[in-house]
Formats: sequence, structure tokens, C-alpha cells
Amino acid sequence: MIFAYVLPHLVMSLYVNSRMNGRFRYTFWGEIYETVMSFHLVIPTLLTLISPKRGKFNVTDKGGLLDTGFFDFNIVRPHLICALLLVAGIIYGIVRALGQRWFVANPWVVALNVAWATFGLIILLAAIAVARETRQMRKSIRIDVVVPAILHYASGISLRSQTVNLSMGGVQVRAPDNRHESDPIEAVDLILRSGAINIAVSPIGADGKTIRLQFDEIPLARRRELVRVVLARADAWVRPPAPQDRPLHSLLTIIRTVFALFWLSFKDWRARRKAMRQRGRKDFA
Repeated sequence: MIFAYVLPHLVMSLYVNSRMNGRFRYTFWGEIYETVMSFHLVIPTLLTLISPKRGKFNVTDKGGLLDTGFFDFNIVRPHLICALLLVAGIIYGIVRALGQRWFVANPWVVALNVAWATFGLIILLAAIAVARETRQMRKSIRIDVVVPAILHYASGISLRSQTVNLSMGGVQVRAPDNRHESDPIEAVDLILRSGAINIAVSPIGADGKTIRLQFDEIPLARRRELVRVVLARADAWVRPPAPQDRPLHSLLTIIRTVFALFWLSFKDWRARRKAMRQRGRKDFA
């Protein structure tokens, strides 16, 4: 009876929500946002109901940079406690389902509760993943734009290329060949409708297909032209429409996000242990 009433309602609500809002909000992500905010809104909401004049909020810092990533345990402490309780409940439910000789319970009811608790745990773990802060070293916004470019190497050779993305601080261009591995790029010409802009650059990284270049000091006149190209183009902020939402694909994306949280946390823990060992060896030596 529970399945007969609940499953059609869940399927229809997910399907209708996906059809109506699939272009703008993917399935289950609204639940993650609400889960992230829920614990932090309890006290402000109660204080506002009790004493409306005492309501206030703090404005967080904007535009900061992070040299290293970290996981903020304090901000998701209530979520972690609830996640542990859900894990304990799921384990207890599995034990009850398997040990029917000792526990008097309907296995289908237990399975329904375990499945619902597992879904809630996935949403809760995805909300916990929000507390992981990644390295934020980019100082300026990056725009995907294709502009013809000419790369000037230290040897005096120039090769044609095109940009992959462009910002006020640098540019990513397609690598015409492997010359940049032995012959550094000193300047780049951006070919625009109004003419070419020559900017001195410093290489900061490359892979098999692209080269990342950082702009050196730019004169004011060229910087104005760069602002017009990067930020003031008619199509600078136009984005292609997002693909239609697929609920199962959205759920799999959330599950991958949860596993990525544990994997990155494990990598950070292993890197810290390795650094501590190396520091200990240096101190011992």
C-alpha cells in the first residue's frame, strides 16, 4: 500500500519538475541547497519570530584568493552529525531486514525506510561536499572567446594560433606545435577588427593542445582595448542553452560529487602526511 501511494507521487513530481524547470534547475539540486541552508536558518528564523528588531546578518568577504584547498568542518558540523545518525539508522535497518528471526518487522517496510534514508544520506553528503574549498588563484574572470592570435617566440619566429579563452590577466591559446617547450613565448598579438594588440606575456603552463600565458604590464591604451574585447563584446556574456534535465543523470552527478569529496579529502590527508614525514626527516637530519 505504501509503494502504491508513494511511488506514483514521487515519479510524477520529479517528471513534472524536470519538464517545467529542467532548462534552469536540475533535479535534486534544489534539495541540496535547502539542506545546506536549513541548519543555519533555524536560529535566525526563531530570533526573528521572537524579536524582529534583533535581526541582522553578516556580509562575507568577496574576491579573496586561496592558496590551498581545505575542508571547513565547523560550517557543516550539524550536517555531519545527521549523516552519522543516518548511517547508523541504515545499518540498523539492514540488520533488521537480515535478522528476521530476532526482529519482528515487515521486510518491505524496512527496505522502504532504508532506501529513503539512503537517498537522504546522498543529499546530505552532497550538502557536506559544499564545505570543501578549492584553490582560488584566478584574479580575473575568464571568457571563452576565439580570437586570431600570433605568437612571438624568443628566437624571433612567429606562428599563427587562436585563443581558447581570454581574461584581463592572461590568455589561453592553442599550441601550433611543440616549439614552446624549448623556445619560450615572449609576446602575443590579438587580431581584432580594429587592429592588432601586441601584449608582452610570460608562459605559466602548457599541455599537449593549449598554452597558458600571463600578461605582463599593459599600457593604459591597450588595456582599454582589451577591456572592450573581453568584457564589452555583444556576445561576451551569451551562453548556449543548457541541455534538458535528466533526473537519473542528475542523481548520478550528485553521487559522483559525493565520491569526489572523499577522494579529494583522502588526497589532501595523504599529502599532509607526506609533508609531515619530509619535515620530520629534515629535522632529524
